[in-house]
Amino acid sequence: MQVLYRLTSDSVEHAIWAGVSAYFIGLAITNGRRKAVLAVTGLVISTVLHGVFDSFGGAVSRGGAITLGLSLFVFLGSAITADVQAVRHNPLFPGGQMVADPPNSLASVEGRS
Repeated sequence: MQVLYRLTSDSVEHAIWAGVSAYFIGLAITNGRRKAVLAVTGLVISTVLHGVFDSFGGAVSRGGAITLGLSLFVFLGSAITADVQAVRHNPLFPGGQMVADPPNSLASVEGRS
């Protein structure tokens, strides 16, 4: 049973950990400072989550399932944060601004000075 489970779920689990690492590596590339710290942080987070998951014997155990859930939470948080940052910093992104314009710029858009 565990062999079948690991054959079917390992790719998803490793994709989650790779996504977390990739998010932090992307931050390191785009950030002007602390590049090494960000890249190492992502690798350490993924490595620790993977190690804890494996030490529990995989998602078949309760501890492994909790670790996998935590990994998924970290991955989704990284993905959502990256998406929000992309929308805020790209004026061509469909949907425009996610943050309300300051009152002065609203007046200038409507033709009032």
